[in-house]
This record gives sequence, C-alpha cells and structure tokens, in this order.
Amino acid sequence: GDTAPAPLLQARAAAGAAPRAASVFCGGGGSGLGLEAAGFDVVLGIDNSAKALQCFKRNHPRARALNMSVASVLRCAAALRAANVVLADCSAPCQGWSTAGHQRAGDERNQLTVRAAEVFALVRVPIVLFENVPRSQRSPEWKLACDKLRAAGYSIDTALVDASRLGVPQRRVRMFAVATQPGFGFDLAGPAKVVANSARTTVADVMPDRRHFYHLGRGKRDPCVFSSTVPSPTLRTNCDYHPGLRHRRRARDSAHIRETSPFSLADLRLLQGWPASSFLPERRRDAARILGNSVAPPVTAWL
Repeated sequence: GDTAPAPLLQARAAAGAAPRAASVFCGGGGSGLGLEAAGFDVVLGIDNSAKALQCFKRNHPRARALNMSVASVLRCAAALRAANVVLADCSAPCQGWSTAGHQRAGDERNQLTVRAAEVFALVRVPIVLFENVPRSQRSPEWKLACDKLRAAGYSIDTALVDASRLGVPQRRVRMFAVATQPGFGFDLAGPAKVVANSARTTVADVMPDRRHFYHLGRGKRDPCVFSSTVPSPTLRTNCDYHPGLRHRRRARDSAHIRETSPFSLADLRLLQGWPASSFLPERRRDAARILGNSVAPPVTAWL
C-alpha cells in the first residue's frame, strides 16, 4: 500500500489529480521532481540563484521561476498567495548547521528558515514540508520558526529520514517536518519508523559494474575509496571531484584508487535519485553544485 504520510495523501485527494505545489529555495528542482512524481503540479519556484533557477525552469517548464530572497517576506508571501498552492516545500540553506561547514552560531543563513516561516504564517499554505540537516532541529532559529508557525495555527510533526532507505544509494539523513493547518491530520512518525527498518540501497544496486568508488573524505583519517556494496556517503557540492593517481591511499580505503573511476553526470544523477530524464547543466562543476544542494526526489515523492 501507499506508505506516504496522511497529509499529502489528503491533499491529493482533496485537490484532485494535480494539486498545486510551490518550491521555496527550489534550487535546480530536485524536490519539485519528487513532488511531480507524487502527483503534484509544481507551479512556482523561488530561489536567489539565477543558475539554479535556470535548471529549475528546465525541469519544470510550466512553473513560474522567481529570482527572489525569502528575506523579502512580503514579496514572497504575495507570490505564494497568487500561486494558490495546497503545498509548499522549503529546503533552506544548511551550511550554518551542517557538519560539513563551520557551524557558526548566528550564521545569517540560519535566519532564512525563520523568514520562510513568516511567509507561510502570512499565507497559511495548508501543508508545508521542511527539509534540513538534523542539527537544525536543535537550533534557536528552528524553535523560533516553529513558534511562528504554531501561532498561525499550524501543527508540526518531525522525523529523521535516510534517503538510502528509500531507494537512493546514498546515506543522506535529513530532518523532515510537516506543518499542517487545521483539517489535515497526519502521522509522519509512523511511516518514518517503517522506512527506518527498510533495507539500504547500495551503489552496486544501481551501478552493478562498479566495484569501488571515490568520495572525498572530510577528515584526514576518513576513507576516500569505498566498496560499492555500501551506500555512498552524503553527496556534497564537490561530488564531481576525482583526484586520479594523485590520491594517497588512506588506511581505511577499500582498494587502490586505480580501481575507481570518476562518476559521470548520469552516475551522479543516480546517486542523488534524480530521474534520467531530468536536466542538469553540462558543466560538471555546476551540475555537482545543483545535486549536492538538492533534496533527493524519491524522498520528497515518499512524503
């Protein structure tokens, strides 16, 4: 049966075959691809990166793409209200909280989650889907965002979800929160527990001819060469990098660097769960940035 949480199922049933959805911090359109796979019509994308919006527009040609900062609360609220959506997804920048970054207290990017909550509180979008790194859940900014949402009548449910449990060959654990207006009952925790007990998808599952792969470790003692019998570590915006024979073997590498080869763009799509038909920039650096910053579409589709 369909294991998606109740509010999104209700939205589809209430709005008909193609309920309208918007993507805030839309990036290149990864979360939107997941929403479309789940039966939603993505009609609006908001981001302040022109390059990301170009990619979003190619992946969602019927949607309106707005180059705008969510810090412009009233402008964003007006655009969202005009779009008349039943659902909005929100994947604000994670760098201020991510273990891959400096985790600086007071990073101004963390405030964007609060500004987004102010936008949704003004518009009262029936369902809002938030995604971010787990550390964000313990931040004062997330607490403030939740306070603003609850004051506007939202109920909020959260869960940690690993993309590798949903068919994506990558360990990518993220905090997901579903905020709903009255009339949309939900249970995110139940389906999340089912997913947590599901089998992981490995790199070998989607690339059976690849025995080992390279992923740049964050620390000097972290391995960089992995067996394909495990999921990839979390893709970052440098996921296109491969050092070739310049790599100095590390103690926990699964093999010599010679037994790996650079990932193609098609491979990187697979690692992040993007469909083969999706658009990515031809320049590998640009494509890697889009993918590393995106939400894995199968996770959004599950939600």
